[in-house]
Amino acid sequence: MKDRTARLLSELVFAEFPISMKALSEQFQLSARTMRNEINEVNDYLQQQKLPLVHSLRGKGMKLELNRKEKEQVYVLLDADKKMKF
Repeated sequence: MKDRTARLLSELVFAEFPISMKALSEQFQLSARTMRNEINEVNDYLQQQKLPLVHSLRGKGMKLELNRKEKEQVYVLLDADKKMKF
């Protein structure tokens, strides 16, 4: 997973509320199209891990709803992915 994709996943895991596509695009300094592609990559990764996907809440933004156990699983996966790069 690309570093940017991992940062996006981490941001979505920590978010308590939906994040607008505009806010994500500005935060990551990406076009809306590129951000949609990144979210698709995050969803592909989550699907491979059999975890819930990022979804859009009309008029609110993007949301990843995970329970505590699923969040811990994502943290472990992100940490392992980070260690593999070094």
